[in-house]
Amino acid sequence: MVDNLSVFFGRRTPCYAPKELPDDTSPPHPCTQPLVSIPGIVSPALAHSHRTGAIETGQHMSVSVPLRLHNTADLDAFPAQVSDPMSAQYGHYLTPAQFTERFGPTAAEVTRVSGFLSSAGLHVDSVSGDRQVVVASGTVDQLQKAFNTTLSR
Repeated sequence: MVDNLSVFFGRRTPCYAPKELPDDTSPPHPCTQPLVSIPGIVSPALAHSHRTGAIETGQHMSVSVPLRLHNTADLDAFPAQVSDPMSAQYGHYLTPAQFTERFGPTAAEVTRVSGFLSSAGLHVDSVSGDRQVVVASGTVDQLQKAFNTTLSR
């Protein structure tokens, strides 16, 4: 059985992330890159939870890694613009492909994140059509090493 684990790389993330990914497509080795904590972003679901024990390190799990959207100021303003009859953008809605091109993560970002996950020994299972989520799987031990954390129940 494969359990699911969500790891959020963004504004609200209870995990660690590499300070920088290189501009090329060669992924960094997960154990040699400096890590930085992303503060103040504990999920409300975790705030009142209690650990009940360790997870077997050989157990298989999957992880969903959401990628950050781009042009968020424009994205925040977009709904009002397409809904306002006085706006030049009124009624000019975006197709899913246009949304991805304008606001979504780039293919290069997906490649870099996928490379990082693969270099940690994880299997990249899928990437969402809008490039916002990379799904990978591996053992608890691989996940703990990749994200420099300890998983528990």
